[in-house]
Amino acid sequence: MDDLQVSDDDMDIDSDSSFSSIHSNHPEDDEKKQIALNQFLKLCGNNNKVWMTDSYKKLSPQSKSNFLSRTRSIVRTVLEFVARVDDSDELLGELLGKRKVNALWVRDDNFTSVLRGIGEAYQNAESWSTRRSILSIVAPDISLNAIQTFIPGLTEHRFTSARIFAKAVGTGVIIDPSPKTIQRFDVSQVEHFVDFIVSGNVCTDLPFGEKTLKLTDGTELNVTNTIRNMIPTRIVQQYFAYCDETCQGFQPLSQSSLLRILDTCKASTRKSLQGVDYFAADAGEAFDDLIKMIEDLSLSPTDTQHFISNLKRGRAYLKSDYKTHIAKKSTIADHCATYALSDKKERSFREKCDHEHNDHCNECTVLKNTFREIEDLLTKHISDKELAERAISKLKALTAPIDLWKAHLLRTVNQDWCRDDLLDSLSNDAFFVYIDWAMKWLPEKYRDTQSEFFGKRGLSWHVSVVVKKTNHPDSDNFEYKTFVHVFDDCIQDSTAVTAVLRDTLLRMHKKDPTLRRCFIRSDNAGCYHSAQTVLSIPQISKDTKIFIERFDFCDPQSGKGPCDRYSAVEKSHVRLHMNEKHDITNASQFVEAANSNGGITGVETFEARLNGNVDKEKSHLANITSYNNFHFSSSGIRVHRAYRTGEGKLFHPRELSLLKHVPVLDCDDFVHSQKSTAFSQSKSQNAPNNSSQNNDHPHSIDETEETTIDKLYDCQEDGCDATFLKFGNWLRHILVGKHHRLPERHCMTDTAAIAYKSSLERIENRETISMQLEVAT
Repeated sequence: MDDLQVSDDDMDIDSDSSFSSIHSNHPEDDEKKQIALNQFLKLCGNNNKVWMTDSYKKLSPQSKSNFLSRTRSIVRTVLEFVARVDDSDELLGELLGKRKVNALWVRDDNFTSVLRGIGEAYQNAESWSTRRSILSIVAPDISLNAIQTFIPGLTEHRFTSARIFAKAVGTGVIIDPSPKTIQRFDVSQVEHFVDFIVSGNVCTDLPFGEKTLKLTDGTELNVTNTIRNMIPTRIVQQYFAYCDETCQGFQPLSQSSLLRILDTCKASTRKSLQGVDYFAADAGEAFDDLIKMIEDLSLSPTDTQHFISNLKRGRAYLKSDYKTHIAKKSTIADHCATYALSDKKERSFREKCDHEHNDHCNECTVLKNTFREIEDLLTKHISDKELAERAISKLKALTAPIDLWKAHLLRTVNQDWCRDDLLDSLSNDAFFVYIDWAMKWLPEKYRDTQSEFFGKRGLSWHVSVVVKKTNHPDSDNFEYKTFVHVFDDCIQDSTAVTAVLRDTLLRMHKKDPTLRRCFIRSDNAGCYHSAQTVLSIPQISKDTKIFIERFDFCDPQSGKGPCDRYSAVEKSHVRLHMNEKHDITNASQFVEAANSNGGITGVETFEARLNGNVDKEKSHLANITSYNNFHFSSSGIRVHRAYRTGEGKLFHPRELSLLKHVPVLDCDDFVHSQKSTAFSQSKSQNAPNNSSQNNDHPHSIDETEETTIDKLYDCQEDGCDATFLKFGNWLRHILVGKHHRLPERHCMTDTAAIAYKSSLERIENRETISMQLEVAT
């Protein structure tokens, strides 16, 4: 029998030597306290009596259980008295749970140093995925209030995202505890994986700096450094899913071997594989030079940290959230596309805002004020007038690329709205075409001799991606078709572009005679954005019986799109064929390689050549490079400098020297597989999901299953929150380009606080102005 026997209603205090009414050196006081507490419990409806012990550790297990049960009942009664009954559980959790970490933080200086280091690493990271990985290290074990002390401005949304990331993926780098060891491998397996890790899906950040890699024999290789936005384990997971979906029959390396390759090629890539946006590159260098300028001024550590922190904050904002804040109409001047893109000199390209720009963006204001403060700082700290003027001139030269980058981002978003609007309103008799030249293919042999390696001349190949609605009457899905024209000898000029465009429309009309209208989009290359190409459009419409309604151009340096994605897929497919002991030195061999092993789903590749000598007709359209949107109609060509900004300028046919002859393209007929000739299709979330529809479209991918499995592929577009389970769905999302951009979310209280602060600032400004007027009068 245990040391104590009591009933629920009554007890004998002296029944166990370990329990006693004497708890201190004043037995009478303790007895009075016990009686008072028993009376309090009885008034609260709790009939339990208070137990007291001099040594809890000496109690038997059963006595400890009884003592804890009785004490737990007393504590709950007290909590229900000081707080409402419904809130007692939450209060108990707050007392026993959340204060534990905060108390540790207050007492432990080492823990404070760790959090300060986490905060500094978080501020130095330039992408949200990297910041999320850093924040996931401490987010599961610390409260939002505590971490906000070291990371000012951290929102509840991002803090919660880091906790979810830590739970779903893991904190820090996840290492597989049981890797497989592979002793033999094929070179093609390694090259295939390297092509994957330097693709836009894995490596999307701007390359900078250099990194030195050492081979086993001690040889050093200098490679361009870059930032990967995913942990190695997730890259391997995506690669396995990619191989299962697109490379059937291909045996990839094991997980342990792939992780070893990632460890060897740490954050390295080949710079030539990614086109660098010179707006972003120049702005990045300007931010770095500004930081160096601040460090060379010998300021106090506090001031130096203040300026550097604001510069990093401004760069992170422009790189991530600024594009999500841009709107066609906004009360913030920096975010209003209509206000920013209206031409002050020409009325045709000007549009008046129907609202006032009386609000301010906190992030934009901080960046502007930082530039102004740096200028004042240079004036105060440099006594020599001539040196001060030079420093200020250098400052203005550094801030100019940042302003240009910001304007470039705004123009890019505005031109993307054109594509989104056209795809949303696309009818069943119309289709959308992306056109672009791929990077030239250098002829390669399975075994290249040293004499054959040098002096190669690349093969030109053009990619056209067609997007149209499916033929199903109750579906809003899109179908995709890609045409690739490969040339042995070709000049990438307007003549070749118009011939390829004419051939593409003729093939689409042959596949679906119900198509009547077409919309075209391309980058700002000179062969597209030229008078000869634009003025050939009416004649191409007559030859193909498909009316080209619009020809739109993206902003310079924003031309990356579906053509580049498909060219990467085709190059990977061609390299696999070459690794099977085949040579690819001319257009015919390239076409054979592209169509090997059943080809690529929805991609048809042709060997093409221009038919005879083509005499170029003289054509001219004044200031054509300043026009980015062309709308064709029977009354002429209406041009806009920015999409939906102003009524535009109309050129009547009599004012234009329209071309009457379009070059013809000869293509060698190649028997494509059913896989290549079929349209590839993606299903929207609202599309009907029935068995008959799935049978009609064997190449469709069902996205409904993606709601039950963790997503592997994240869209790398800044601000887009779309995620996908399959590589095909991710690729088709990139092809359409309809990104789900969402601004940073705030809870109701944060939203109210931000609005309250903005309102108070406006009131304070009005009061200041009124006081100045009173003083003046």
